[in-house]
Amino acid sequence: MKKYKFWSITLWLVLCCVSVLVSCANNDNSSGKQSTIERIEERGTLLVGTTGDYRPLSYLESDGNYWGFGIELAQKIAERSLHPR
Repeated sequence: MKKYKFWSITLWLVLCCVSVLVSCANNDNSSGKQSTIERIEERGTLLVGTTGDYRPLSYLESDGNYWGFGIELAQKIAERSLHPR
């Protein structure tokens, strides 16, 4: 019984590792898919998600505007990607 348990756990772990490696290995762009950077550049907008409830990183004011360090950082990243030095 112990051998059966050992080999079934080993087989399960091997299958998990193989599935992770197979999913990560398909990174070539020959299939016509765009990279993330290409999609952002084509769209012309950098989408950033935030909860808006964690001062000082991001906060949603009552008028619907976001402010905070995370918001300013995202704006700077977007500016630099549009106008690289």
